[in-house]
Amino acid sequence: MSDDAGRSSSSLSLKTAVRKKKVIRRMKMMLWMLLLLAAVEGQQIRIPAYIGRPVNRPAIRIVPSDSVVVRIRKPDQPVVTSLAIPRDSSVTRIQPVLVAPRVTPRVNVQDALNQMRLRKMASLIETTNLQPVFQQAGPVTLFAPTDEAFSLLSVPGDQRRLVDFVLQHVVKGRVMPQDVRNDFILPSLRSSGIPLRLNVYEDGQMLSVSGSQFLDDARDAGNVRIQPIDRVLYPISGEDLATEARLTFPSLGEMLMKASLTQQLTSGTFTLFAPTNEAFSSLPPEIQEKLMENSTLLHKVLLNHVVPGTHYSAVLAHGYSLKTMGGEPIHFTNRRGLILANGVPVVKADISVSNGVIHAINRLLLPQELFERRRPATIAPPPFTEAPVPVPDPTTEYLPVPVYMEPSPAVPRPLSKTISEPLNLPDGRRMTFNSANSLLRRSLLLSTLRNNGSEMGYTMLVPTDAAFSAIGQSGLDSLRRNSKLLRRMLLCQLMEGRINLTGNEDRPIRSLGGTIVLSSMNGGNNLMIGGARVLSVRQASDGMVLVTDRVTFPPASRNVADALMPFPKLKDIVRTRPNIEQSLINDGSVYTIFAPTDAALSTLQPFQLQDKMFMSELFWSHVVRGAYYRSRLAPGLKLTTVRGNTIIIHRSPTGALFVNEKPITADEIIAGNGVIHPIDTLLFFPQSPEPTEPPITSDNDLAKIAKEFDATQFLDWMKMAQLQDLLKSKTVLSNGCTLFLPTNAALRNMPTTLRFVTLSDRARLKKFILYHVSSRAFSWNTVHDNSFIPSLIPGRDIRCNVYAKGRMPGVLTVNGCRVTAMRPLSPESNVTVAVIDEAMSSPTGDLPITVAQTPMLTNFSKILTVAGFRDIISDGGPYTLFAPNACAFSEMDADEYQRLIINSKVALEFVKRYLVKGCFYRNGLQDSQTLRTEANTYLAVKITPDCILVSGAKVLYGDMSTTNGVLHVIASLLLS
Repeated sequence: MSDDAGRSSSSLSLKTAVRKKKVIRRMKMMLWMLLLLAAVEGQQIRIPAYIGRPVNRPAIRIVPSDSVVVRIRKPDQPVVTSLAIPRDSSVTRIQPVLVAPRVTPRVNVQDALNQMRLRKMASLIETTNLQPVFQQAGPVTLFAPTDEAFSLLSVPGDQRRLVDFVLQHVVKGRVMPQDVRNDFILPSLRSSGIPLRLNVYEDGQMLSVSGSQFLDDARDAGNVRIQPIDRVLYPISGEDLATEARLTFPSLGEMLMKASLTQQLTSGTFTLFAPTNEAFSSLPPEIQEKLMENSTLLHKVLLNHVVPGTHYSAVLAHGYSLKTMGGEPIHFTNRRGLILANGVPVVKADISVSNGVIHAINRLLLPQELFERRRPATIAPPPFTEAPVPVPDPTTEYLPVPVYMEPSPAVPRPLSKTISEPLNLPDGRRMTFNSANSLLRRSLLLSTLRNNGSEMGYTMLVPTDAAFSAIGQSGLDSLRRNSKLLRRMLLCQLMEGRINLTGNEDRPIRSLGGTIVLSSMNGGNNLMIGGARVLSVRQASDGMVLVTDRVTFPPASRNVADALMPFPKLKDIVRTRPNIEQSLINDGSVYTIFAPTDAALSTLQPFQLQDKMFMSELFWSHVVRGAYYRSRLAPGLKLTTVRGNTIIIHRSPTGALFVNEKPITADEIIAGNGVIHPIDTLLFFPQSPEPTEPPITSDNDLAKIAKEFDATQFLDWMKMAQLQDLLKSKTVLSNGCTLFLPTNAALRNMPTTLRFVTLSDRARLKKFILYHVSSRAFSWNTVHDNSFIPSLIPGRDIRCNVYAKGRMPGVLTVNGCRVTAMRPLSPESNVTVAVIDEAMSSPTGDLPITVAQTPMLTNFSKILTVAGFRDIISDGGPYTLFAPNACAFSEMDADEYQRLIINSKVALEFVKRYLVKGCFYRNGLQDSQTLRTEANTYLAVKITPDCILVSGAKVLYGDMSTTNGVLHVIASLLLS
């Protein structure tokens, strides 16, 4: 019995223990449920797709149970605060899951900036120790300029000013792209609370802050939002537009008051293109009289300088247009960084005011009917002319991709809509244009297409996404980060008007970014343009779209003659035979050159190289009419050269190309009017004809030209030096030469002492004459800026400069002397006579030597020595140096001058403010031109009828040629 009692007692204790465990388990479950209830009761979850919708916005209500019930509230149901679940709701039961909260680690701002390659801003924050300030200020946005932007200016050296400089790039709060509103003002963290202006352009595709464009790759570093920008920020002026115009541009302010426009200019935000005082003073008297007497006309003219809204220079890109308050449009172009508004240069941009921005211009934007614009007569590039091109045989063309003519839609679409819609080809392929549209929006050209008011419209090349993929991710990144390269590429895809696609010919056409070649075969059924195949033609209401399989970049050379630079010997053959060069440039034809390398031409005998006719025949035997790009060279294709030779194309299984079984050794070189294929052997050897005597130059021809341009005195000097037969030499005539002929006025204007010693010494006079003759043919199309041609004095070259070659009028100088006319000596002669407005002088040394040899520059010469000037110009230049004379230094404080000749660092900074990269003779300087110095400061050029002023300093003696640039002596120190 006792055993039974014991067993009964142990069984009871076991049951009690099990019962306790069950109770504990249930209590734990209830505790978990209570915790879950506290966590999720009454929570509503918004579905992301419906965020922002004011109506029909469903919500999810979570209610705890053994599992969790998710109830979806219908849009017409009220928000339920209790746990009661209406029966007409749909219910889904899910299991609860506990998720640990996400913790964002603190990120160092400097590390983030360095990772984003914004190293200069990171260095400034470290120097100023501002990171703790950012952390204490709460969420902030740092507008961080790129390192390239910082390289264009110098930052303050004083610590307090440096802190203010950095803080003017910081605002409170996180500035997210979707939150930016146009013309929104935010105060910066700078001590004075300087404001910054946010702007939105192109429907949000471009954002800017105080004129600096937002760049990609913004990121957060803790509570700091880092937004890269492309320029350093400058504070907004506290004055309004009318007040700033009155203070900075007095003449304009007076006109605005006379036209009663000051009140109107304070009633909104505006962009004012403000003519300078010089612009008003340079108006013809009759125009000034009309404006002063006719208040209605003055009101209209001034309103044509005002545009509603704030438009910084970042948006004033090539092809952009704005409509003024006067109703007239302003069209913008961009030439080497200079912004032109209706052809008028913007001399100072982005003057921010409280209600807009001002851009200074150096001429008024006058209506065309007010007066006729006259151009000065001067030398200019030869006009472009088209000549008929031989029609190639259609059976020999190789283009396996036929052009798909997409049917026109029932309702015509504009270009901007056409290029955004995918293309479905008949073979089932689908072409998309996301990359092209993205780049167009980024460059703001999409606005030009939308606002196109021209009746002609545009023809646009649109590469497919596959074409952009072919240039690689690095190529796309380069386009996105380099706005100038992007616009040049896109403008190369754009042509004015609808181009003619019919016919069987290759012809050059002008795109907005340069000349490219259109190859039309089989009546337009097969097309190539700029080396790209045309896959489809799409018609638009305001133009035409050509879908291409390759991205067309602007050709590096305008024509095949210029593109021969990698082939020095072949280039020399072309340069010394003007008839060849003129044919390659000016006859309007398209050429393919199979160019022999220097190694191939070195196999020729000396007598063959000297045979003019033989070399001409050899060259034309390697030239084919038409543009035969690599993709067009099909196996078995037969081509006929200009001299009737046959070229047969072969392709290996690996894709290698052969011409007459000789390999094409390198990539093709695309030019504006053709293409070049390098080969390392000669394809043909023409027979050398019988040598002929060069024609003898007639003295009457030279005398006639000299009389026409009043330059007869130089011929008399040639007789005095016994060089009257110089141009009759067979050596000179066989290779071609150029006589630089000074006018009589040029010889009279020579310094009296120099003229006397030249005429009194026959040997000196002979050198003077020989320096004015070059052994090389000279023409507008053969010369390049800062190039040299040899004179007949060994080792003494002549520097050639081209100013404004891309537009008319152009300026061509030799050693700073302006070439006013060029004539061949006779129709059959290869001697050119170039008339110049000054007598040339040979450089005596480089810039340091020339300064040291000039007595009036002794003070400046000492400073150059202390500054280590030779190290600054060690790259060869060329450079333009504005050197103050001794009188200028007499006005300088003695202590300051002592610091210059003792402290090399101070001397270096001083010298850099007077040194400009590039060779700018007086004939190359333009009124209102801005020159950037090596110290990253700017010099303003003003040209008056009496003199040339550079930042207020008068140029006393100019155009002192040196071997590495030009020297100008100025009468005063430049204002820093």
